[in-house]
Amino acid sequence: MASDTLLLKVSETVYGAPAQFTVSVDGKQVGSTYQTTAIHGWKSDTVTLTGDWDKGEHTVQIKYLNDFRDAGGDRNLFLDSAIYDGVAVPGARLNMWSPYDPNTFKVTDTTALAPATSVPPPTTTTPPPTTTTPPPTTTTPPPSTTEPPPSTTAPTATTDTLVLKVSATVYGAAAQFTVSVDGVQVGGTYQTTAMHGWKSDTVTLKGNWDSGDHSVSIKFLNDFKDAGGDRNLYLDSATYNGVAVPNAKLDMWSAYDPHVFKIVDTTALTTTPPPPTSTPSTGTETPPPTTTTPSTGTETPPPPTTTPSTGTETPPTTTTPSTGTETPPTTTTPSTGTETPPPTTSTPSTGTETPPPTTTPSTGTDTAPTTGAPDHLTLRMSEQAYNNIHAQFTVTVDGKQIGGTYTTTANHANKASETFDIAGDWGPGTHQVNVHFTNDAYGGWSGADRNLYLDGARYNGTEIMGVAKAITGGTTNSDANFTFTEAAATAPPPVTTTPTPTPGTTVNHDGLTDLNVLIRGQSNAFLLDQQGGDDILKAELQKALPGVKINIIDGENKTEFSGTAFTTWDTNGQQKKMHDYLKSLPADIRDNETITVWMHNETDQGIYGLTTAQWKQEVQADAAAIREIFDNQTAESTPYLFVPIRYPYGSSFPAIRQGMEELSTDSNFNAKISWVAYGPNITMTGGPETGPNGSHIGGSDSATIGRDLAAPVLDLYHAIA
Repeated sequence: MASDTLLLKVSETVYGAPAQFTVSVDGKQVGSTYQTTAIHGWKSDTVTLTGDWDKGEHTVQIKYLNDFRDAGGDRNLFLDSAIYDGVAVPGARLNMWSPYDPNTFKVTDTTALAPATSVPPPTTTTPPPTTTTPPPTTTTPPPSTTEPPPSTTAPTATTDTLVLKVSATVYGAAAQFTVSVDGVQVGGTYQTTAMHGWKSDTVTLKGNWDSGDHSVSIKFLNDFKDAGGDRNLYLDSATYNGVAVPNAKLDMWSAYDPHVFKIVDTTALTTTPPPPTSTPSTGTETPPPTTTTPSTGTETPPPPTTTPSTGTETPPTTTTPSTGTETPPTTTTPSTGTETPPPTTSTPSTGTETPPPTTTPSTGTDTAPTTGAPDHLTLRMSEQAYNNIHAQFTVTVDGKQIGGTYTTTANHANKASETFDIAGDWGPGTHQVNVHFTNDAYGGWSGADRNLYLDGARYNGTEIMGVAKAITGGTTNSDANFTFTEAAATAPPPVTTTPTPTPGTTVNHDGLTDLNVLIRGQSNAFLLDQQGGDDILKAELQKALPGVKINIIDGENKTEFSGTAFTTWDTNGQQKKMHDYLKSLPADIRDNETITVWMHNETDQGIYGLTTAQWKQEVQADAAAIREIFDNQTAESTPYLFVPIRYPYGSSFPAIRQGMEELSTDSNFNAKISWVAYGPNITMTGGPETGPNGSHIGGSDSATIGRDLAAPVLDLYHAIA
């Protein structure tokens, strides 16, 4: 039986698709293909692997599967840390900027293997589902790429195998689809993030089809296109019972494009009925059983029969993931802190309109607060309406529904959100929240689809990080789950009195009632200022920190200088202009805690041969001067937040990125990295290049960056509070 547990903390720099990888111990792969969507330098996903490894030293290898880099960006994978049997693993920190970078580390086991009569390690076998009688412990089941049927049905019932190779052009979200044979859907909703023209994901379907011709239909569920991009789905090829299917190649640029092809079966039906579901494989998703407690970022390893889940999961719970070479695990559970399966009471969507509940719909203020309730959970919700009916939802805390059915009318496409105040009296400890989408509907294409969006949440005025989720409905995505924590005791109020200074020193006279946010950089920092992104950041911070005065310090030719390299600011006059401006600020501003938000300079990225040491030296000298101006404060009260920008040119970003990473791990400097301006949701349509992925952010990018920067800035605020 599994007696050892290896926890990996992983993150990535995302570009186009999540970073994917496999894990091996002593050359033997453990589990299937995993992925991470955690932004490196800000948060980590957790992958939990279980096994029974012998006493002594073992080699763990992480195989980075989908490295990609072009002029638009660079996808990388990072191992941030590892824990083996509850003990931190020294040296378990890897930067995998390509498949050739170091990808191994060592773990040491202190216990011998279990006796020979125990069940073999789960990494090479696939036990049947919990509804079947397990094999005797003295028999080793052979390795297999598919699970036995989820009942006592003989395995001969599944006689046919249809393998689809699919890919996508990803825009905003993975391409999602269903598959039907002769009009009968096989399995659940699948997705692909494989980049078309470069690689394909594999979907394996099992069934028992009669001899003759059969029609296979692929229904593209979430087609989307706007000025920023176009999401498409492709069938690259298919095999049926090991034979290539002629003409199985479809370009689904919309829900109306051809999506049907034929297969020919040469064997009659077996007498045993086929299994009820099929085996999808996209290398990314498999939801855990409905009884598994959803992960919230701080994951307790689930029971050993949980199926791994690594992203936006949609396949049915009885299917087995297959990515080509990987044997799927049955006792390991990767958890990314983002996905949460619907509770067992959720009603799956069938695409048929269900009459709305009899409860009174919300108008934005529709909560059922408890009289005198001291606690407030605030949800920001939006929707995509369909058929003149708005998205509705219920809210439960610790399994108890609060209020009735709420309705949001805020248009998600217009970046609007509607606030719902859920009042209650919750005791100390961690509490589980479920937001359930009650009236999903789908009319066959992306414009005829009702969806619900959880845009954010706060508890008693404090932002809850990482809760945003698109709730698109169906059997696998009708819920958002997250937690909040009630402190055991109320924290003391912020100090507002002026401490007596020690002779020869300076002090922060305002304590934490004032916070400066200093915006730095060149053109894109100026555009964030000019296009209102800094105002959105300030508004978000003010909402999360009531009673704290937020001072945004920025301005062109003051803290932002267009068309310049930061590394030459000290010689070309920009640094002196900035120092003169900062010194002119009132004393009650300069003595505040100050978070410097630095949107990295594109001109630095274009300097051929720029080294990490050169860039770091400039940053450290600059920071020392800034901290001196801000009342001689230390790094502890004046942290830096590095914000990389996805520029389409220049060869020196790896050196700059490494500098950011090194400074973010240097406690004497005090810095973090936020990748909110680097992901595929940032279109970079501000020119001068035509179309997306240019050099400058546009108005929508500014709004997105300003809103999303609030979370990492709040993290730094709480760290210095």
